[in-house]
Amino acid sequence: MRSSTSTTWHSTTGAVPAYIAHLSNNGFHSGDPLAEVDDIGEPVELDTTCGPDDQGTMARLNLGSLAVGQSVAFTLYIGLAPNGETAELALHDIEHVVSAQATSGDTIGLFAIGTPTYQPTPSN
Repeated sequence: MRSSTSTTWHSTTGAVPAYIAHLSNNGFHSGDPLAEVDDIGEPVELDTTCGPDDQGTMARLNLGSLAVGQSVAFTLYIGLAPNGETAELALHDIEHVVSAQATSGDTIGLFAIGTPTYQPTPSN
């Protein structure tokens, strides 16, 4: 998105779920899950618009400790919509708990995270 983008985080429950440790408007984070959260960008509050300068989306998940062979699955949706109405339709069609909508002109960037489902450790 262009540097004139504004970003707003939303939650379907009105709260950030416990498995999301940090939400930020840092569009420059490396994406490395072992990298510390730095001071670029700020923690965000739900339903508060950040911007318009150099906005991005960053979510740090805390999925807990997993046993060897155990897995966790969740929906991660990234997409673009030509307008707000189409963006709302797209979010309605996917199972998510938290989403970010980045607006640049009429285009809406979408980033959504679903609820994790933990899979048991396979038995031998």
